[in-house]
Amino acid sequence: MLYFLFTAKYYSHVSGELKEIGKRLATLRKELNLSQIDFAKQAGLSRSYITNVETGKLNPSYDFLYKVAIKYNISINWLLFGNGTRYLLPDSHYLTQMQDEHIQLIEKLFTYTEDRQKVIIQNFISLLDK
Repeated sequence: MLYFLFTAKYYSHVSGELKEIGKRLATLRKELNLSQIDFAKQAGLSRSYITNVETGKLNPSYDFLYKVAIKYNISINWLLFGNGTRYLLPDSHYLTQMQDEHIQLIEKLFTYTEDRQKVIIQNFISLLDK
């Protein structure tokens, strides 16, 4: 999950790449033979949310990207930037190595609004950069 947080640092720089992120999500969804409705249900979201993300009209939330990465064992690097391999080997997923404290920290992060999450992540990265 720490990699997810580091990657999130660059997430704000990809606003011009929303359509590309949406295309990758659509590609993944189609590979999984899921309709937008089924994909939305699995993520606990509306079909319109999925449609807007896939067409680049809406910025996908960190929570949504995290859920997709975990559920389908997808590389965040591929999801955000199209780099590297799409699917991770089950035993190589960085999230399987997280301790309970890390998981609790991330769960707590997702209780905040998206704007507050960004501030917390930026502050966290600033601390790490010192």
